[in-house]
Amino acid sequence: MDAASVILAVLLAIACLPYMAVGAAFLVGARSRARYEDAIEPASCLGDDGVPPVLIQIPCFNEEAFIERAIQALAGLDWPRDKLRVQVLDDSTDDTTRLAERAADAARQSGINVTVVHREARRGYKAGALHDALGTAAEPFVAILDVDYEPPRDWLDKAVGALIADPALAYVQFRIDFANRSENWVTRAQAVLLDGQNVVEQTGRAICGILVPFGGTGGVWRRDAIEGAGGWRDGTIAEDMDLSYRAAEHGWSGLYLGFSSLKGHLPSSVRAWQTQQLRWSTGGAQVVASVLRRLRRTAPKRWSFAVLSSLLLHILEALYAPLTVLCLAFVIGRAIAGTFGSGDSLLAALVYLAGSLRVFWLPLAAQPVSTGKIGLDSVCRALAGGIYLGLRLAVVKAKGMAVALSGGGRHFVRTPK
Repeated sequence: MDAASVILAVLLAIACLPYMAVGAAFLVGARSRARYEDAIEPASCLGDDGVPPVLIQIPCFNEEAFIERAIQALAGLDWPRDKLRVQVLDDSTDDTTRLAERAADAARQSGINVTVVHREARRGYKAGALHDALGTAAEPFVAILDVDYEPPRDWLDKAVGALIADPALAYVQFRIDFANRSENWVTRAQAVLLDGQNVVEQTGRAICGILVPFGGTGGVWRRDAIEGAGGWRDGTIAEDMDLSYRAAEHGWSGLYLGFSSLKGHLPSSVRAWQTQQLRWSTGGAQVVASVLRRLRRTAPKRWSFAVLSSLLLHILEALYAPLTVLCLAFVIGRAIAGTFGSGDSLLAALVYLAGSLRVFWLPLAAQPVSTGKIGLDSVCRALAGGIYLGLRLAVVKAKGMAVALSGGGRHFVRTPK
C-alpha cells in the first residue's frame, strides 16, 4: 500500500465523515425535530394588537419575469396589513421598474404598504441595497425575499413567532423548495441534489447545533441582530453568509426550519446554473477567508462550537467535490497503468462512497420530506444528471476558490433566468 493512496484515502475519508455525521443525525433526530418545529407558537397567538410590525425587503435587478408576481404574492400572507411594510429594492436597468411600480400601485389599493426604492447605481449590489433601505425603516423584524420565491401563508407568522419566543435568535430560515423541479433534466438533477443538502444536511446540522447560515432569501431577521453585527456589508458577494457569521460571533444564533419550506426557481440551463454556482463558491470562499482572518486575531474561547464546526464544514465542502474527482482520476490512472494495488482498492471504495453519498443516499433520504414519498424513482432518474453536474461543480468550486484567494470575484453576476 503506497503512501500516495493512503494520503488520498485519509483526506477523502475526512471529507466524507461530516456528511455521514449530519446525515445520521437527520435520520435519528428527524421526527423529534419535526415535532419541535410544529410546536413553534405563531405570532398570531398574540392577537392583532400584539403582533409586531414587519418589513419585507425584495431585492431585484432586471427581473421582468418575476417582479409582478412577487408583489402580488404578498396578498396571501397571514399578517395584519397595518403591521406590514414592503420595500422593493430595485436596481434594474430594464422594464422591471415600471412593472414593479404598476404592481405596487395595485397592492396599495388592496391595503398593502409597498414602496419601490429605485437606485441608479448598484453600489454594493444586493448588500448595498439592503443596507441603504434598512436605514429608512424602523420595523423590529426584517424579512428578505428574492423575487423568484413564493412564501407560504404562515411564513411571517411562524418565523416571527420563533423570534419572539427566543430573544437570542438573529434569524429564522425556511427551507428552500423548488417550483420548477420538473421543468427539464437540469432542474430535476439540481432539485434532487439540493434536496439532499437542504433537507438532510442542513437539518442534520441544526440538530447537531451547528450554525446554518442564512440562505439569502426566505428568512426573517431581527433588526437588532443585523445592526449589532455591523449591518449588511459588501466586502464579499455572499452577504447573507457573511452577516450570519458576524451575528454568530456576537452571540446570536440562527434557526433553520427544515420541515417548513417556500418555493423558488432553479436555473433551467447548465450555463445559468454554472454562473450561480461560481458566484456561490467564490462568495463562500471569500467569507471563509474573512472569518479565518478574524479568528486569527481573537481569543479561541470567544468562538462557539456552532461557528467553528460550521466553518470546518464549509472548508470541507469546498474540497469535497474537487478531491473526489482527483481521487477518481488517480484510481483510473493506476488501473490504466496496470499498477492498481490494495491501497487503490480502498481508495476506489471511498471514491464510490463520496460520490454516491451526496448524489444518491442523502437525496434519497430527503425525498419523504421534499416530495412526500420515498422517491427512489425520481432520484434514479436524476442520477445521471446529478453525476454530470457534480463533476462540473468540482471544476466550478476549484475556480471559485482560486478567484476568491486571488482577491477577485467582487463583481456580483446575476443568475440568468
